[in-house]
Amino acid sequence: MSSITQTIPNYINGISQQPDELKPPGYVTEAKNVIPDVTEGLTKRPGSKFMSKIDPWTNSTGTWFDYFRDQNEHYIGQINNNTGNIKIWNCKDGTEKTVSFNANYETFTGQHYTRTNTGLVTVTTKVNDTNTDREHGLSVGESLWWGAQGVFKVISVLSPTQFQIQTTIKTEVNTPNTSGLYVTSYLITPDPDDIQTLTLNDYTYICNRSKPVKLITETTPVRPFEAFIDLKKVAYARQYAVNLFDDTSTTAVTTATRVSAELINGGVNSLLPNVGTKIFKMNGIPAIQTIETAGNDSSGVTIIPSGATGNGWYSIYDGTTLIEKEFTDVGSDNSTKTEKIAEGFRTHSDYHKLKFTIGTVAEKDDIRDTVNYGSTLRLVFKEGGKKDGGTTNLAVFKRLSGGAGSAATATVNGTWVENGVDSGPNNKENLYFRVTVTGQAVPQEKDATPTYYGRYQTVIDLLHGGEGWETTNDFDGIIEVGFKGCSVRVKIDDVSTSKIQANLGLIRPMPTSFDAKTTVTSDSIIGEIRQEILDKYTGTYEQKQLNSVEVYEITKAGHGLTTGDKVDIEFLTGGQDYISNGVVTRIDADKFSVPGPNTNATGNCVIDFTNPNLLQIGTGLYVKRANGKFKISTPANDILNVLSTEIEDIADLPPQCKHGYIIKIKNSEADEDDYYVKFIGSLALKPWSTSKVYAVGDAVINNGRKYVCDQAGTSASSGDGPTGTGVDIVDGGARWDYAEINEDTDYLNGDGIWEECLAPEQQFRFDVQTMPHQLIRQANGNFEIKAIPIADQSLDSNLPQWEDAKVGTTDINGTNPQPSFVGKTINNMLFWRNRLVMLSDENVIMSRPGDFFNFWYKSAIAYTAPDPIDISCSSEYPAIIYDGIQTNAGLVLFTENQQFLVTTDSDVLSTTTAKVSSLSAYNFNKETNPIPLGTTIAFLDNAGKYNRLWEMSTVFREGEPTVVEQSKSVGKLIDTDLDLTAISRENQILFLSKQGSNKLFGFKYHTSGDKRIQQAWITWEVHGEIQHMALFDDALFLIIKDKDVYSIQRIAIKTLSDSIEVTDDKGTTNDTSDDSTYRVYLDNSTVIKAAQLGYSSSTNRTGFTIPTHFDPTSTNKLAVFCHSTGDSNGRYTDQVSIVGSGNNANIEFVGDWTGQDLTVGYLYDMEVQLPTIYVQQQAADSYKSILHKSLVIHRVKLSLGPSGLYTTTLSRLGKTDFTKIHEAPLTDQYKASKVSVNEVLKETIPVYERNTNLTLTIKSTHPTPATLYSMTWEGDYTDKFYKSV
Repeated sequence: MSSITQTIPNYINGISQQPDELKPPGYVTEAKNVIPDVTEGLTKRPGSKFMSKIDPWTNSTGTWFDYFRDQNEHYIGQINNNTGNIKIWNCKDGTEKTVSFNANYETFTGQHYTRTNTGLVTVTTKVNDTNTDREHGLSVGESLWWGAQGVFKVISVLSPTQFQIQTTIKTEVNTPNTSGLYVTSYLITPDPDDIQTLTLNDYTYICNRSKPVKLITETTPVRPFEAFIDLKKVAYARQYAVNLFDDTSTTAVTTATRVSAELINGGVNSLLPNVGTKIFKMNGIPAIQTIETAGNDSSGVTIIPSGATGNGWYSIYDGTTLIEKEFTDVGSDNSTKTEKIAEGFRTHSDYHKLKFTIGTVAEKDDIRDTVNYGSTLRLVFKEGGKKDGGTTNLAVFKRLSGGAGSAATATVNGTWVENGVDSGPNNKENLYFRVTVTGQAVPQEKDATPTYYGRYQTVIDLLHGGEGWETTNDFDGIIEVGFKGCSVRVKIDDVSTSKIQANLGLIRPMPTSFDAKTTVTSDSIIGEIRQEILDKYTGTYEQKQLNSVEVYEITKAGHGLTTGDKVDIEFLTGGQDYISNGVVTRIDADKFSVPGPNTNATGNCVIDFTNPNLLQIGTGLYVKRANGKFKISTPANDILNVLSTEIEDIADLPPQCKHGYIIKIKNSEADEDDYYVKFIGSLALKPWSTSKVYAVGDAVINNGRKYVCDQAGTSASSGDGPTGTGVDIVDGGARWDYAEINEDTDYLNGDGIWEECLAPEQQFRFDVQTMPHQLIRQANGNFEIKAIPIADQSLDSNLPQWEDAKVGTTDINGTNPQPSFVGKTINNMLFWRNRLVMLSDENVIMSRPGDFFNFWYKSAIAYTAPDPIDISCSSEYPAIIYDGIQTNAGLVLFTENQQFLVTTDSDVLSTTTAKVSSLSAYNFNKETNPIPLGTTIAFLDNAGKYNRLWEMSTVFREGEPTVVEQSKSVGKLIDTDLDLTAISRENQILFLSKQGSNKLFGFKYHTSGDKRIQQAWITWEVHGEIQHMALFDDALFLIIKDKDVYSIQRIAIKTLSDSIEVTDDKGTTNDTSDDSTYRVYLDNSTVIKAAQLGYSSSTNRTGFTIPTHFDPTSTNKLAVFCHSTGDSNGRYTDQVSIVGSGNNANIEFVGDWTGQDLTVGYLYDMEVQLPTIYVQQQAADSYKSILHKSLVIHRVKLSLGPSGLYTTTLSRLGKTDFTKIHEAPLTDQYKASKVSVNEVLKETIPVYERNTNLTLTIKSTHPTPATLYSMTWEGDYTDKFYKSV
């Protein structure tokens, strides 16, 4: 037998539930209300100091959160998940702060007209206190508060004014008039754990896991049906043609490609008057009618073009011979016309001198007319003839007076063709050709004075083939033109036919001049196009009643409208008001009606493409159509650029356009690289100026904002002018109101820039009532809760504002897709790499860096590094992300059963470099948060009967992390369903708890370099139920419920300036150098000032009114401790009684304690149970307990630090426990300024018991400290059976 001794150098490793023989030195079996510290040893935990009594909501209706601002301000708050209201307390002094609400919730009345025995309630929503239906705006899954009934989720939306909720009310009733007040708020939810918070500076952002995110139904404006015709260049001899269409049908358009000419007759004058060059424009073939002469009189006939006015001329054919006659400024009656056209036709050959007026050239020539009386003639009207009235008489054929026989008149009926143009379906227009006649005079006879005749050669050049022309066949399609007294017959020898989409309009203005001497301007070109479009859409109107309804009946051949279409109508005559978006009722293919006043007006009108819809802007033409979509094209792409809804190349954008015009740029066949641009014209507003006289209504621009003058006066002579977004802004003698810039009136068409923009009809804005809200600390220390507003020019740009989408298309497959949290709930918010991070379902959505509330791309053209990031976690299991934490390697994400890492292989985190990889597969308690331990991560696993704490380290972009279970040694210690965590990385201590419990589980760790030298589990118990806890700096703040009393209590891990302490001056009152200061170890402690004490000499009892945070009916043990200087310093009693009840209750105790400040609080136990003592041998980093040898413990020697009164209990198998009270020498003795605490103490406990039969427990309940440094045991040691080999 040998006498041996062994020392356990410290007990800083906490609790281990391993068998005692497996515990390394330094572990204990129980460590309650202690702090193991590598420097100070195993010490009693500090007591809790009462900070304030509070009045929160109950657990079931409140979500707790905390907010650390600085050393002087740390807050704990509670959100009522039934009503959305919030309370906040300053932990420093316990004061409740004022929380104001800004449009946070909405109320309405619901009428329950059916309640089934299944608890299903159908609600019809009403305006409060009225019977008017109102839209509820709720979606399935949203929560609302039904007064005293509680919070319910919407399970079905029946209509905009009806929804259903599932309740536990199962009385089958039918009570349509039963009403209840409903409250909807982003913060309302049945489960308090749905509320999650994130604090950045003075803003705490709150999200609700049960609230799906929505976009508002408002979309970007629908653009009118519009197009823009841009003039690329001015060219001569070109037609600026445009096609308007809205379907795929085609129109056949024929164009002359080859022509020939023949001179029909020439002069006999040797001066060759017919020689020269002339350009002709033909709009249609001259109309030809057949006329038969009447009677047998040979005195002649007269051809009268009935209704013709202006200068012109006509021709007569007798089948072979052309006879041309002039009419000049023909009058309005036949007699006048007869006088004007005074040439008769004889039955014999004759020569007549006739005057031809063609254009401005007047020539005389001899024309041989050979017309047989009674023959069939054809009348041809040529250029210059115009219709003057509504007559249908094409020509009158009469006999002149003075001849034999009675006068006879033959009338040819038909339709007048203006300018000889055939207005039928095969319209012939814009044929341009140049005729060149050369000639020489040749003698007719061979004599001395011969008669000379002209010998001519005719050349024709086709300048423009026009539209609608056909090849000439005999007399059909023949064109005859006058040329300096002669006539030229032109034939079309060949045409080409094109199929053109132009069902709305084949716009073919006349070509520009073929003569370079004539000036051609952009205005004239665009003007011609504009007028051509107007002409195409001109019709007539008549105001009348149809089916007892006042309407305008519009006549327009082939209008193509159907009932319900909308159309713009401009009245050219009659003075009627312009109609915008008139609703069409179709009558037939050529008529329709729109509502109108009873004016009995008639006249001409323009339909759809009206003057206001055709704006000439710079060198372009803006075209708008009210009736429907249309497209535009041009065959002249080299001189015209036409834009409709999309173009292929950004280079085709015109430099001038209509403000607000939007067009899609299609870079390729794929949709992914499409984007939209908008034309921004110049601001019409003038900049604000100093010392300028302004009138009421004047508008200026200043610092990008618009201001409207509401008080006339002279502006200030210096300064920055009006600022801000208010009204009545004083500026010298003038005064201004802020106003929004009006897109329609404050910009000019014309010069401007193209900016990338949103496509029309896109949802672009978050519904702020479904997005995270903000709790803002105000400058005065109070708080405001409100929805984060939409970014607006009127707001301070430094304040949080949800940005709108500004480019592309925002559907889920668009070029600027809506964030994936739209339509889903946001589970949590994080902050990483200067981005606000939203966790929603399997997705991680990150804002733009530094722009935390912008989740949209800046450009749809190409991805850029600052773009938002939206990526998902892929797994064979559901990967709903609930939380995350950042590390050097990236962002670690936590689902209920997996961990993922968001990282990048690049220096820049962007949408193209970010990636998500699977990291590990451990269960995660989603009711808690991952916990940063400095350089590692801890998280809780809620699977099974007990919680486990995992620690993850060595997280790299590649490879697997190291994950260690730090709770392995306490596998049955940590309760399940924990939901409270608090961490102090500075003190390297982590606390875990469960709401409603009085127990905390602590994990104390210490790392030196890369080596963990301490990881100790401990337990704390407090007096009351823990509602919330938070570690701020060196203090643990607890919300404690003790029966019906709620309070904020603080446990200072390190001594703070306002900690309750007692000073031991070591008997040297005037010398403070040797003073020792100790904390007072009481829970819920508070200081009672000397002035509050009362003493009764008759009963020898001191008392004071019980503080309101102590419940007089509580079973917790109260104690009083004197911490003032003087003779009573360190005096203590736990013989305390409560006299009276309620607010009149007093705390009383024996003795005269007056004149001193006291501390009152609850006693609590520090308890350390040492494990079974074994002889242990160290092998490398491990220890081995010797089990097969006999060990009898003689004594145990405790090495203690600062300690007051404590007890040791020796529990021995089969024997009575031996408890010894250890007290400082001066306990219960009063010596001035002396506190009964020993700084260093060696305490020996006799044992004389076999090691396996004893347990040693150290306990301290006294308000003084207790510290265990080490333990040394002594005993006899012998081989029991066998010797180790």
